[in-house]
Amino acid sequence: TAIALLTFQHAIFLPPTYHDALIYYLYYAKLIFLNGGIPFPADASGFPELVQCQVGLGLGANYPHLFLLWQASIATVFGAWSHVPGQFLPPLAGVATALLVYFIVLRRFRSERLALWSLLLVESVPYWIWYRNWVSDYPLAVWLTVACLALLSELGAGSRRGLVALAALACAGAHLNFLMVSLWLF
Repeated sequence: TAIALLTFQHAIFLPPTYHDALIYYLYYAKLIFLNGGIPFPADASGFPELVQCQVGLGLGANYPHLFLLWQASIATVFGAWSHVPGQFLPPLAGVATALLVYFIVLRRFRSERLALWSLLLVESVPYWIWYRNWVSDYPLAVWLTVACLALLSELGAGSRRGLVALAALACAGAHLNFLMVSLWLF
């Protein structure tokens, strides 16, 4: 709980400093909001043009836009731009991932102690804590992956509802990050 609360405190109350968030995850979401929000103007493609310098081969604004649209949609609902929704989602996805791991282990091994240790392990990995403090879609991508694994272990092969849920998670993942197309392998 302490790790999760500190992650939320850092992510929400400290200004964003992550390079990709400043040039893409927050900035481009803000451009989408300023471009008219949701729905977009009929005379535009719906997404403003973003030209930026990157080191090496970069995809820039060619990434799928689910994370950015979520931020622009929240800003549109409230009528003003704020970076808080973008900063709130990564630690929330981190907590959701840890809880999902906890319930998977508890159900699979029927051991409260093992489930708590698994939750603590997931919560305390330094690299994972670092990513949950950044404005990035990666914690949400990890949650979607763990959710797919949870569905596979819970519903088993051949379940029609399970396949529909897996397809929905894979679709959401494909609109979040190009690497998430690999969820279709499940």
